[in-house]
Amino acid sequence: MNCSDIEKKWQEYLDGILSGDEEEKIETHIKNCTTCSNRLNEELEKDPAFGYDTDGPLDASKEARILKRAKWKSRISNAVSAVLLVLAITIISGFLSGLYYGIGEPNRVENAVRVSQMVTELTMPNVFSRSGGGRVKTFFRMESSFELQKQIGREQYTIGHLETKMIFDRMNVVRKWANGSLDLKLYFVHPEGGERSGVDDTWGTLEILPAGTVSEMAVSFDKLYSLDKVYDIFSGYDVDLLWFPVNTGVETDQRNGPLLSVVDNLIGLPQFAHTLEYEPGSGGNFSLQDEGDSDKKEAAFIRGLEFLLEHENWAKKAYRGREEELMLRERLDYVRENGLKVYGAVITGPTKELLRLKEVKEIKYPVLGETTWWNWQMRHYQGTIRN
Repeated sequence: MNCSDIEKKWQEYLDGILSGDEEEKIETHIKNCTTCSNRLNEELEKDPAFGYDTDGPLDASKEARILKRAKWKSRISNAVSAVLLVLAITIISGFLSGLYYGIGEPNRVENAVRVSQMVTELTMPNVFSRSGGGRVKTFFRMESSFELQKQIGREQYTIGHLETKMIFDRMNVVRKWANGSLDLKLYFVHPEGGERSGVDDTWGTLEILPAGTVSEMAVSFDKLYSLDKVYDIFSGYDVDLLWFPVNTGVETDQRNGPLLSVVDNLIGLPQFAHTLEYEPGSGGNFSLQDEGDSDKKEAAFIRGLEFLLEHENWAKKAYRGREEELMLRERLDYVRENGLKVYGAVITGPTKELLRLKEVKEIKYPVLGETTWWNWQMRHYQGTIRN
């Protein structure tokens, strides 16, 4: 290494930012080069930051101590500057992230969370989201987490979590099931979609199950019915209607067979969905009837499809099936033109009461879902402690 090489790295050497190998080469050269040694002495004598009284000549030992301290001061200064820079960038990015996700009414956080929740409720029978929330993070990120539940009998059970993460407008939706997976037991057969091969012995299973249990069941009808007609069909039975598969004009495409499930063209209307607006502008849905108000429910379903279509890219990310099968535009246009008709229902109630539905002529295909112990009684108080 010659004087010309030293000149190129001189300031970096003084700042202490060279590698140990480079420093050693430079110091070896300085020891053997009068010109570079004198230059280093001048630098040390004129810079008070090195912290020594440098009046008088500097011997080699003193020069080494001063230089070592100077290098450490420089390194600490560089580290502090880097930390302050990162801290400033983090604070600024947090502020800008808040503006990015918080502007608008509703804002991006509210819209993104609603999309992931709505897609879950409309495409997964008897699965709905409950307590949780979202928060904006630094560097234009957003995260939300909500419990996923299902109802069997009169109880609602946590079956997993719905997690939504975003960087700018890029969405990722993950459903983390409590047992690592969700058993898909519920499916439907469209009345115009062909016959199902094989028959589940649902009625026989219900006969064997004990009376002290409650169950969920999916039933497929012999034809399309309005909501009012469905309410009339089940009016004489002590059961709860939970979810209705809606005919949207695309269900008869049988490329995947006649069975319609979470991953095969299925979309429907929950008996009550927290993500749908049944009474826009009212601040709530206080007058909505459980078994009635079909016009309000149809209008809410259409508004829901319109909202998902407005955020179609997000909806496709939240959809559990193949993106090309979501077909929001086609479904929306069909329901607008033909009205809301359903071809089945998810029902829950006492197991032996579900067995009575064997006499309902409109039921063509029954499918048994989950069964648990009796909980059909009304509770005056119930709560959950989470920690």
